[in-house]
Amino acid sequence: MNKISDPEKNQVVYAPVYRKYTEFNTEENWMEDGTFKMDGGIQATVIRQDEYTIVIFDDGSKGVAKCGENEHYSRNRGLKIAYTRAMIEHLQRQLEVLCKE
Repeated sequence: MNKISDPEKNQVVYAPVYRKYTEFNTEENWMEDGTFKMDGGIQATVIRQDEYTIVIFDDGSKGVAKCGENEHYSRNRGLKIAYTRAMIEHLQRQLEVLCKE
């Protein structure tokens, strides 16, 4: 029987992300720069146990990364994969809210 380790659980706050853009109108010959805020300080719980890394955002969005049989476990790679999967779910939720406004 495989021994299951105790989970490592940490709280994380991701900094806000701002997107810059430049809008061009060639017909009227003008250009405008702008910025919009994507996310504001997302709080997350990161859980690592055995070959799993789990990221759970404060809105309930969750991403899971599992190390494959023939792969070497990497804390950083697992965090990136789990974070990206949680962010996809988070952005889908945001899109639904934006479309209803």
